[in-house]
Amino acid sequence: MASVSADLHYWTRRAAIAGINGLHALAPPLRNYTRVVFHMDTVFWLCAAHGYPMERPRILDPFAGAGINMSHSYLDRVSEAHLCDIDQDAARLAGKLDPKVTSIHGDSFRMINEGDDRLGLYDMIVLDNNLGGIYHGFCEHFDAMPAVFRYFDPKSEHAVLALNFITDPEMMNADPRFNTPSFEDQMAERAAFYGTASRRITPAIGASAYDRQARKQGWKVVGHALAPRAEFFGFLLLFLERETAAA
Repeated sequence: MASVSADLHYWTRRAAIAGINGLHALAPPLRNYTRVVFHMDTVFWLCAAHGYPMERPRILDPFAGAGINMSHSYLDRVSEAHLCDIDQDAARLAGKLDPKVTSIHGDSFRMINEGDDRLGLYDMIVLDNNLGGIYHGFCEHFDAMPAVFRYFDPKSEHAVLALNFITDPEMMNADPRFNTPSFEDQMAERAAFYGTASRRITPAIGASAYDRQARKQGWKVVGHALAPRAEFFGFLLLFLERETAAA
């Protein structure tokens, strides 16, 4: 005899799935928001799985925009978040997201490299930078290196840098959302930074390049993981520790 409870469970879930799919069909942006929340949940899950749990971290998010594309998805997990953007309106609106948010208007690359009293020390830094091409002379997040490592708190129990990492630039450039006329210039910048002419690079190669940068500021990369965001890029998570000599 069929179980009534099993049927009820099945059809309730079917109705929920249909309802969610219907909402996505009516309002496609909703799918993006649920996807972004899952991406950031994966970041936190991977940190914990690798022995670097981020429990109520202080986060610096230098390329946050108004915070509605990605930053909103982690605010329920943090103790405080500094969201930065060069666009004044975006920074103003980011400050309305949550009481835990401090919005900072300014050129993030300049703030990181030259120092800015509005920045503090953090447990996690998220570099959700532009992906394709060269923008105003900047390529991906390379111009934040190695200075970004200055902003990790040496007293933090755990420190994690999460950054956009492109595994397959050719596939990215074939996507109309990221296609760029400065693609070859970007590839030249990547080759110089990662130390390889190969366009498809593994997370291990990336982690090695970031470790070279971290050591310039007294940190080292002791582990890494990749949290996929699409077929050709994800958040590369770099698990950091202070170098013994710098402790």
